[in-house]
Amino acid sequence: MTRLSDERSAARERVVRARDEVIYAYRDEGASLNALARQYGVTTDWLQGRLIAWYVPLRTRSEAASLQWQQKRTAMQRKGRKQVPEPDQQRRSNERRTEVGRKKTTPTVRAVKADAIRVANGALPAPDENQAAAGRRALMREVGNDQRRERARDRVQMEKD
Repeated sequence: MTRLSDERSAARERVVRARDEVIYAYRDEGASLNALARQYGVTTDWLQGRLIAWYVPLRTRSEAASLQWQQKRTAMQRKGRKQVPEPDQQRRSNERRTEVGRKKTTPTVRAVKADAIRVANGALPAPDENQAAAGRRALMREVGNDQRRERARDRVQMEKD
């Protein structure tokens, strides 16, 4: 055997001998597969296979993410940070950051889309033909106004260039 395979075998033997410690660290202390694999010098795939063979239930991605978030919160609180954002607050701020590059929809377009969804879900009765036509006209007016504004902006930009 080569030196690398000897080291790999020795690392795997350490994990097998420390089976109870590994299971306790993963299940009860919240250690991640990656952290345990680094600690014992084995690959995550091999360690995951061992945990499955030892009938240890693996975490789902959701469970792993919430555990990681809890650990981050605890670490931030230990450092003295007073207010730690909740996961949904963090998600909302991330959504706001990604919306910056998106085209903004107007209130009329949003209202028409929301009403269409409510009608499809059965929360609103279907509009009669006159109401539907009026809604379509309002939507088309709004879309037309948006297109006219964009064209005007493009013309101004072209004149500047």
